Amino acid sequence: MDQYTRPSFLIKPVLAALRDYEQQLKTGNQLTFDPVKLGVENADYWEKRNEGTEDQGVKKIL
Repeated sequence: MDQYTRPSFLIKPVLAALRDYEQQLKTGNQLTFDPVKLGVENADYWEKRNEGTEDQGVKKIL
């Protein structure tokens, strides 16, 4: 694999997130990141954060 094909697995989720962000800006909605909506797998922190059940220690850092 060369340097140009390695990050290709990121293209689809990154573009989906960008489109979602731009749509939220246009509609004036509060900006949020929903990994389930975007089809992003293994985003446990974000799923818990959206449910309001994230670790309180992590919340203080952010």
